[in-house]
Amino acid sequence: MASAVADAEHSVERIRLALEADEADEADVCAVRAAAGGTARLIRLLATITDRLAERAATSVDDSRVADDLVADLKALRNCLAVGAALVEPTVDDLRDWTDSFDVDREFAACWQEWAAVSAATSER
Repeated sequence: MASAVADAEHSVERIRLALEADEADEADVCAVRAAAGGTARLIRLLATITDRLAERAATSVDDSRVADDLVADLKALRNCLAVGAALVEPTVDDLRDWTDSFDVDREFAACWQEWAAVSAATSER
């Protein structure tokens, strides 16, 4: 578990350094996308670590009142982190849509479905 926490700390530091470096050069949208994606992964990692801590706290603390309070606090933190992960995901999706290059095959497939639906609707009249 200690290595997972250390990994999370390193991830936070890498994201912070990347954002600071990009601020000096007016970060482009790809750098923002990478930072948002890294932030989302980090939030999910922290939620998972917190959940595991809550599981272990229940059996590792001798005083049941303290253990119950600790587990409740950790579960509340885990729930906040899970909500944070859910809230950042639309941002990551928007940035992915905005930064993906134009894919002719995907665009044609989407248009083809639309054209086929319109053609079917007009031929039924």
